[in-house]
Amino acid sequence: MYPQVVYHLYGLTEEEIAVAEDYSVYILSCADDSFYTGLTRDLNRRLSEHMKGQGARWTREHLPVKLVFSLAGLGSYINPR
Repeated sequence: MYPQVVYHLYGLTEEEIAVAEDYSVYILSCADDSFYTGLTRDLNRRLSEHMKGQGARWTREHLPVKLVFSLAGLGSYINPR
């Protein structure tokens, strides 16, 4: 599995890998052809929030949104924050 390789390159332990696999990264296409990228532990809940206008300010202002990409198991270890 691709994320496992990434985790081992970062030198993470098996326990850290298990925690990281709880996350999904996703990309939304907005009504104005812009994109929004997010990281979440519950993709279905987060998508529902975005589509109802309860997500990030960017997506609220650029509805409707459509999921164009998602990948589970990347984890918070590669979150740029």
